[in-house]
Amino acid sequence: MTFAQRSSELYGISLAALGFLLFSLMDASSKWLTSSYHFAQISFLTFLFSLLPIGFILLRQRKGSNSLFKTQRPTLQLTRGLVLLGLRLCALLAFSMMPLADSFALILTGPIMLALLAPVILGDKLNKRQIMAIMIGFCGVLVVLRPGMGSFNIGMLGALGTALCFALNTIMLRIMSKTEQQSTTLFYGCQVPLIISGILMLYYGYTPPSAKDWLIFALCGFLNGLAQMPIFAALKYIPAPMVGAFQYSVVVWGVILGYLIWGDIPDAFIIIGAALIVCGGLVMAINPKRFHRQPVPDNSTEA
Repeated sequence: MTFAQRSSELYGISLAALGFLLFSLMDASSKWLTSSYHFAQISFLTFLFSLLPIGFILLRQRKGSNSLFKTQRPTLQLTRGLVLLGLRLCALLAFSMMPLADSFALILTGPIMLALLAPVILGDKLNKRQIMAIMIGFCGVLVVLRPGMGSFNIGMLGALGTALCFALNTIMLRIMSKTEQQSTTLFYGCQVPLIISGILMLYYGYTPPSAKDWLIFALCGFLNGLAQMPIFAALKYIPAPMVGAFQYSVVVWGVILGYLIWGDIPDAFIIIGAALIVCGGLVMAINPKRFHRQPVPDNSTEA
């Protein structure tokens, strides 16, 4: 590997690491807000403030005056918007009842759920490596949940619900990629949950935020949109499996942020379970036979 290639790879790694750090900071901000505000209000204001960075992406990708609104799969776009809102609400439930690192450990079962659902919905076939990864990840989930030891709480279901929504969202993106422009998918993926969470907020009630909390809401929304940019930029410099592997760094950030902000320290069950889930996810993500970089166009962005 030449110096230029090594520098390019290190730059891509830095971008991927930055993107998942930003997502971790967004989730920490969301967790902070759950103690004072309804999940619907947090979701609405998060999606609202994320319009600024996402709007910048959309302006760069527009190919025509009405191109954002043209979709051949309106029902699927609406369904995906509902799934994205469900993902956010389930994550907030998990964050409100569990330490950040514990939540991240279970949320990271999303790729494993994807491997289980893809054969049913998309007709994909599981290979031996994927089956082994699923078994490792399932063992990790059992360790984290500790069935029969009285440690279960509803937040764990929220974290697993987040993982399920992640898997469903990924499957729908694969289906829509055949007919939909990425900018259109990004547009509906932002607008649908924004509108529906706004309706839910009106139903459940609005709590006026303090000046400090307005800043946290703005930070949360801005990070939600901004974090996507370095991750997709990283795809230009390093293979997609390597970018995907960096999502497991959020467990480390969850431990650090959880300790610094709330004084949370993971117990042995969380550490062992998270290690198994991460191991299973990495086995799933990194396939040596496909570990090569593919060129990615400038408009590679998904919601």
